[in-house]
Amino acid sequence: MPAQVIDLFCGVGGLTRGLLNAGLDVMNGELLAFVDSDDKVERNFIEELYACAEQNGADIAGCDFFIDSGSKSSVKSENPGASPREAAERLLRGESDGYVWIKLIRSNLFKNGKFTDAGRFSMWEDVVLSAELYYYAQKISYIPKPLYHYRFNPESLCNTFSELLPKYIASYESMFVNLLRWFLASSIY
Repeated sequence: MPAQVIDLFCGVGGLTRGLLNAGLDVMNGELLAFVDSDDKVERNFIEELYACAEQNGADIAGCDFFIDSGSKSSVKSENPGASPREAAERLLRGESDGYVWIKLIRSNLFKNGKFTDAGRFSMWEDVVLSAELYYYAQKISYIPKPLYHYRFNPESLCNTFSELLPKYIASYESMFVNLLRWFLASSIY
């Protein structure tokens, strides 16, 4: 793999618009990977996603992932579908989670695209960003193999929202409505 092909960004507390913008300001690689600071990847994570993207001419290459919780581990399949449009539709129907941390993404999608301010949707920003990236992608590819380890943290925002559930439901509804508006304004349909 040629040098400076991949830019890897690690952030504390997940992907935020500020971290994303900071990373985009300094990126110079052809492909981007986002890894949460409390997670880990298989040794061949980048290599396999890179090969998948190159062999298929894909703008986005993704994989399955492990959910690690203490001494237990399970595998979550994250097949986006055969095309960017199908991936966006699956995401909007709730059939896919849209995590950016299991993807290798061509940097030109960020340079050429216009994105909504996903940060205001708190824990749903991966969904917003992934849907918008699928809109700009010409082709996607997928490895049906877990290469990423998501560390289940019972104290994380995603896992402690029971008392804040009404706030997060409102945030999700707002994200969904705004994302639909974005797609309609972008003439996807």
